[in-house]
Amino acid sequence: MRLVSFGSLLICFLSIIVLTIYMYLTLNRAKGILICYLKPIFVLSAIIMLRMLIPVNFPFTYSFRGAKIMNAVGNIVYIKITETVNIFDIMLGIWFIGAVIQIIRYILKRKKVYTYITPYILSAEEVKESEYYYLLNTYKQSKMQVACVPENVSPSIFGIFHPIIIFPQNIVSSKDLHFILSHEIQHYRNFDLHLKVILDLLVAVHWWNPFVYMLRKKYNSAIEFSNDYMVSRQLNETEKIEYAESLLNIAKIPFSDKSFDLSLVENANFKKRISLLVENANVANSRKMVTLILNIMFISIIMFISLFFVPEADYSKEAEEVFKEAGAFSITPDNAYIVTAIDGYKLYMNGEFIGTMTSIPEDLKEVPIYEEKTINQKSGD
Repeated sequence: MRLVSFGSLLICFLSIIVLTIYMYLTLNRAKGILICYLKPIFVLSAIIMLRMLIPVNFPFTYSFRGAKIMNAVGNIVYIKITETVNIFDIMLGIWFIGAVIQIIRYILKRKKVYTYITPYILSAEEVKESEYYYLLNTYKQSKMQVACVPENVSPSIFGIFHPIIIFPQNIVSSKDLHFILSHEIQHYRNFDLHLKVILDLLVAVHWWNPFVYMLRKKYNSAIEFSNDYMVSRQLNETEKIEYAESLLNIAKIPFSDKSFDLSLVENANFKKRISLLVENANVANSRKMVTLILNIMFISIIMFISLFFVPEADYSKEAEEVFKEAGAFSITPDNAYIVTAIDGYKLYMNGEFIGTMTSIPEDLKEVPIYEEKTINQKSGD
């Protein structure tokens, strides 16, 4: 079984499509029922996304073979271009080079953002003399850094391990500051910054997949909706209205196009965000719980399938003729054997040397194994 196969890449592609459709339906049809309980779904989704970042066959992955569509596709992607290179190898090469380029661009972009905000980070003394200090202490985040930039940037938070809260200078009122700070700190408490980085890396790795860009957009919206709920659930009705007014006040400011990890006004759907603050309070808890359980079951199934099952083309005797032109072959205990050697395991088929392996794949466990000296003795006889 190949470490990276067409089947493992396909399961990643399909999982991303399913997650994208799921998030679209959740945000557009659920009417806010799920917003207050999105965190468990985020956790399961993050596991799926991490698996998407490593599109390989794990030792515990079960490959099921024989699907006609996989055989048909395999007949194309495994056609040999040269003696050792097939079409799928070229596809992997293009995908890998593109992913490396995108990841490097992402790292350089983050470095550029950090370089930009570093001169504007307030010292510990400056923070203590400002109104930020009281608010940070209120939320038990006194060590969190604050940057006040001269441009009209959206209030944001940036960084994973040492997050920095970013404010524009002199355009945020004290009342708005309180709600904005609570909003950004809640992002940090919810591990939204970590999920955002996973999303960005997923886009970098699967740069060729248009659905992954849609998925990031939908999850960014879901993160903001969920965070609004987390901030407002302890507020009374008057404070909720004030919180909504603060969001609108910030949204009216003409900000520059600079973006950070999580910006307060990155998502333009404020009407939806504000309406959800009220809708979630009016939905019965029993209905929320039933909806949550059903959705967690659905996401869990996706996670289970993406981790443990991979469709592959069938190289059995029935499929051997179909794949002969593609250079594929069937290895069975009747036509092959393995020889243990100092440098690994040597595979022979029909008496001809095929190649050396560092370990014996699960698919070849039934193939006979011999010591090299035993084979030499037989040859001598």
